[in-house]
Amino acid sequence: LQNDDFQALLLYFEPISALSQTPLSWSGSARLWEHLHRSKGVGRWVAPPSGHAPCPPRGALWDLQAGCAVEVPVLRHGVPAGKTPPSPQLRVPHQGALPALVPSSQLRTRSSHLRPHPAGLYTRPGCRGPCTALLGWGPHLGCPPGLGLCWRLSSRSSFWGAGKEPVTTHVPGSSPGRRSRCPFCPQSPVLLASLGVGLLSLFGLALGSYLLRRSRRPLVTLLDPNEKYLLRLLDKTTVNHNTKKFRFALPTAHHVLGLPVGKHVYLSACINGSLVIRPYTPITSDEDQGYVDRVIKVYLKGVHPKFPEGGKMSQYLNSLKLGDVVEFRGPSGLLTYTGKGKFSIQPNKKSPPEPRVARKLGMIAGGTGITPMLQLIRAILKDPEDPTQCFLLFANQTEKDIILREDLEELQARHPNQFKLWFTLDQPPEDWTYSKGFVSADMIREHLPAPAEDVLLLLCGPPPMVQLACHPNLDKLGYSQKMRFTY
Repeated sequence: LQNDDFQALLLYFEPISALSQTPLSWSGSARLWEHLHRSKGVGRWVAPPSGHAPCPPRGALWDLQAGCAVEVPVLRHGVPAGKTPPSPQLRVPHQGALPALVPSSQLRTRSSHLRPHPAGLYTRPGCRGPCTALLGWGPHLGCPPGLGLCWRLSSRSSFWGAGKEPVTTHVPGSSPGRRSRCPFCPQSPVLLASLGVGLLSLFGLALGSYLLRRSRRPLVTLLDPNEKYLLRLLDKTTVNHNTKKFRFALPTAHHVLGLPVGKHVYLSACINGSLVIRPYTPITSDEDQGYVDRVIKVYLKGVHPKFPEGGKMSQYLNSLKLGDVVEFRGPSGLLTYTGKGKFSIQPNKKSPPEPRVARKLGMIAGGTGITPMLQLIRAILKDPEDPTQCFLLFANQTEKDIILREDLEELQARHPNQFKLWFTLDQPPEDWTYSKGFVSADMIREHLPAPAEDVLLLLCGPPPMVQLACHPNLDKLGYSQKMRFTY
């Protein structure tokens, strides 16, 4: 009980040195005695000081109104000689009943800003209700709303300091014998205890609710962009003749990758004694827990004339068996989409991010360069409050090379006014209804938004397409460098 806050939940005592060493003089609420009336002792009624009327007994308690007093001897053992034990309803505690109370001199030093409340709580001067000294909350936290004083403090209030001689103390600024009109004031320690239990229950419910919500938050895998995380290959499926989808397991079923929209990750592997690192953008989002999907075009050795040795990383991933692990690192990238047309773009790795707002997004993608575009399109379309419009020009060699076509066409069908989709093929079939050939100025002019301050064009694809087809035509059409971003 050395804690001031918890002491306020019980009683607050002061030495009473003005009287003899055995009697005690009390004033205030008799409800204080509900905590103590079972202790041994004797008492007798005396005339109170300052002309106040004696306090009559009432039931099992001493009904002490503000301003009245009763004088009792404090006993450690038994009944004094020549004294007749009173009714059990009028028993007074001996000093050993509260052995752990802090000496009143310390309380007076540590709690000088408080004054006692007749119902057993502290109050601040000027406070309209008992301060929150229950449940371990200090009185310095102020007064809870809705609780008024049940009695005003008497002009003379006496308290008991454990192990000290009785003295009388004066509480300034108080008036005797008045009661407030508070109809719901806690006038019984039982009610006060009930109030404390209720407050404790509410606090426990609030804390439990907070911890439950916190426990339901998904766990993030990519906590440090400089660390490498080993993820196990969970599944491998064929998308088309040269593209496969790789599913990797996250640490637990409750983990998400933790990749902001617009960012990518790096996969690294030691292949034939050399470290190979490649960037990839997942097609899953942080709404998918427990796994992450990559769509990767596999370039096999001796198949494509432009890549006689094939793709080192794609062939390595294709050779993996289920259960093998791959090193992931991220998030990485210079662009982040924060929602509702707001971007954060770094001109280079060492530059601070610059804000950019776009009402219309033009996208030119080639081959697997569609993955960062799909990531962004999905993030925009799933937010009903995001009005950003998306225009995609998707270039491929042949019709069978188009990956994720069903996903794109489904998004266009569900959001026809917000997402526009157009294809172009180098080698189209006879019944092809979209554009033919490389990306041209006419395709850009017809299917992408015109140059404007609220327009941003995103480019991702093979370097020849981006450098030889996209940028020259964008220059010709008047798109400034500020309006473009190349992954």
